[in-house]
Amino acid sequence: MTKKKKYMLIGGGALLVGALVAAKVMTGSDEAVIVQVEVVTTEKIVEIVSASGRVQPIMSVDIAANVSGKILNITADEGDEVNEGQVLVYLDSTKHVAAVNQRKAALRSAKAQEALERANLKVTNSATKRQHELYKKGLISKSDLEGADGNYEVGIARLNSAKESVSQAEAYLDQAKDDLSKTKLYTSLSGTIVKINKEVGEIALGSQFQEDIILTVADLTEMEVLVEVDENDVVLLEIGDTTAIEIDAFGDEIFRGLVDEVANSAVTRGLGTQEQVTNFEVTIRMLEFPKMLRPGMSASVEVVTNVSDNATAVPIQSVTVREPKKIERVVGGEGMAIASDGIEEEKHNGTDDYVEVVFVIEDDIAVMRKVKTGITGESKIEILEGVDPGEKIVSGSYRVLSKTLQDGDIVKIEEEINGKSKVLSH
Repeated sequence: MTKKKKYMLIGGGALLVGALVAAKVMTGSDEAVIVQVEVVTTEKIVEIVSASGRVQPIMSVDIAANVSGKILNITADEGDEVNEGQVLVYLDSTKHVAAVNQRKAALRSAKAQEALERANLKVTNSATKRQHELYKKGLISKSDLEGADGNYEVGIARLNSAKESVSQAEAYLDQAKDDLSKTKLYTSLSGTIVKINKEVGEIALGSQFQEDIILTVADLTEMEVLVEVDENDVVLLEIGDTTAIEIDAFGDEIFRGLVDEVANSAVTRGLGTQEQVTNFEVTIRMLEFPKMLRPGMSASVEVVTNVSDNATAVPIQSVTVREPKKIERVVGGEGMAIASDGIEEEKHNGTDDYVEVVFVIEDDIAVMRKVKTGITGESKIEILEGVDPGEKIVSGSYRVLSKTLQDGDIVKIEEEINGKSKVLSH
């Protein structure tokens, strides 16, 4: 920026403040607005997304029956360590053993029928050959020859049918053997039995459509937290974001974690009502956790989504919104927006969109500035454009900032002293 332009801007800003004060005096509206102020600082801002959920193992297996039967034995108790391939549940297999024996008998019968049909076809084949010889010698009619050929074809069909019956009987036997094998329930995962839902003597309702879970095995050496994040915050998350995890059962102790998975489909509650909420499930892999951590424990998570080490920071409540037409000032009959650090034309496209602004204190005058915001921390928000560190801005009260305060208002600063408010006059 050239010196000439700088002097022009300073002069323009001074003229503006003078004009605003003069306008206040001329209109008789010299009542000061009481405000709270803070100084714009440079500090580190950490953007955090908070959520709550429950702890769960990364790997777990539900042991359920595929065939129905009475539970004869459960070989382990809740909390026991088990190994992959270990039999955990025995079901009553009486009817399944009988079914296997029945299918074996049916297979033997089918094979016997196949052997019979094969022998019959051999006899029919010999007879057909003789009929062909007799026909060549003119000893039988053509219709007799056609009858012999037909009998041979029927024999072939009967043999093929018998073969299919054997295949069907073998398939039924395989099915019966498979059902029998399912009366022993194995674990496909090495881990800990975390839940047993059934007792010895109860009936396991075998079903392929709805599981009747008998017990659950989980690998407790790797844990995660499943949380639900609001749709407005989930867009800030990325795989690999670091997290701080608090488990209710372990007080204020903090555990580290990483964002491992973000769901693509939403979980919607209260659909079509005023209480409708749309969240997305997010999985947090725990990098460390106490030995006594158990699935189902409540947890709260803070995900660090962004960090700005040297941010121009103001209190979150200092940033408010105004209609674009209300930040235009008329100077010399032309629409111009004048800030203390420059002159910039404001173009309003006639829409009702709001813009973010702050109020900067300049010689007891509240000057409205349009700002561009960055990330939001716990109590501060980053300002990318519009104000500089060291400037004083209005930080309260909420009613004053949201409704009362206007560009060019005369202000008095309120300060807290020993818990009481005091208005500072200049």
